Amino acid sequence: MTRSLIVTAPTRLHFGLLSFGNDGRQFGGAGVMLETPQLKLGLRPATQFTAAQVPTAQVSTGEADGLPQRVVKFAENWAGHHGLPLPGCEVAVLHCPPQHVGLGVGTQLGLAVAAGLNAWTKLPEQSAVELATSVGRGLRSAVGTYGFMGGGFIVERGKLNEPISPLDCQIDVPSSWRFVLVRPELDLSVSGAEEQSNFAQLPPVKAEITNQLVDILKKEMVPGVATDDFDLFSDGLFRYGQIAGSCFETIQGGPYNGERITRVVQCVRQMEIVGVGQSSWGPTVFAATRDQAEAEKLSRELREHLTDFAVEIHVGAPSNTGAHITDSQIDTSLDQRASVSNSNDRKK
Repeated sequence: MTRSLIVTAPTRLHFGLLSFGNDGRQFGGAGVMLETPQLKLGLRPATQFTAAQVPTAQVSTGEADGLPQRVVKFAENWAGHHGLPLPGCEVAVLHCPPQHVGLGVGTQLGLAVAAGLNAWTKLPEQSAVELATSVGRGLRSAVGTYGFMGGGFIVERGKLNEPISPLDCQIDVPSSWRFVLVRPELDLSVSGAEEQSNFAQLPPVKAEITNQLVDILKKEMVPGVATDDFDLFSDGLFRYGQIAGSCFETIQGGPYNGERITRVVQCVRQMEIVGVGQSSWGPTVFAATRDQAEAEKLSRELREHLTDFAVEIHVGAPSNTGAHITDSQIDTSLDQRASVSNSNDRKK
C-alpha cells in the first residue's frame, strides 16, 4: 500500500438545451448533479505517467476508446495547456459509470483528471472554467463543468463568444429529493463527431421556444428548488423537458429519443409521477421523487411494469458538494489492470 490521492466526482442529469442554431446565445440549459452513480480515480507514484483501469470500472457498449486511453488524452491536453511534462504517476480509473448514456461522464472524467493532476503537481486551485479549458471540455453544455465544482441544480446561459457558457445560478437541491434513473437497453451512444453532425442537421430553435424555457426556469424550476416546493419544480421539469426535447424532433422522432424511452416516460407518468424526462440524448430517463421511500416504490413498480425490454434502474441522491479529493491508500498491485502510457512513451 502507498499514500495516494482519490478523486471522486458526481454524475450529471441534463434537462435540455435552451437554444442552438440561431444568432443568439448557443446551447445553455439546466441540470442537476447526483452523488451516485459516481466516478472515482486514484493517483499514485510511478516512474512515468500511465493510466489504468481496474476491473470494476465500466465501459459502455461500442466504446471506441477504453477508459485508460481517454485518461491519457485528457492528461496530454492538461500538460499542453499548462506547458508542463506529464508527472510520474499512475491515474487509475477505480469506478466509472457507463459513458454516453446521458450522465455526463466524459466531462466528469476530464475534469477529474485535471483536478487530480493539479493536486498531484501542487498547482494553484483552479475554477471550473479553467479546469474544463485545460482538458477541452464544456464546448457545448457547461452544466457538468459547474456541477463538478459545486454540485447542485445548475442553470447556464449559453455561449456567445465565451469559451465556456456563463453560469446563471447554482442552488443546493433539497437533500430529501431523489432521482430515479431508468436506462432502457439501447446503444444510442451519441457523442463527438456524431453529435456535431446531429446539431448541423437540426433547425434553429425559435426565440419564442427559448423564451418559454427561460420562463419555466425562472418561475417554476429555480424557485421550486430554492424553496423546496417539489410540486412546482416537478411540473416545470416535465414541461421544460418536453419543449426542449421537441427541438430535436427531426432526429429523435419526437420529444424523446425513440419508442422505448417514450414508453418509459409514459409508464412513469401513469404512476402519477410528474417530473420525468430524458437526460441529454438518452437513453437515461430520470424521474424526480420527494424522498427515498417514494423513489424505492417507483423503482419496484417500474420493474413490475417494464417487462417487454430490459432496463437498469438506479436511485440517485442530489450532490450539493461536487467533486472532492482526498489522501487515501490504494492497492499498489497492477494485477488485472489494463494500463497504457502517454502517447510519447507509446511511440518510443
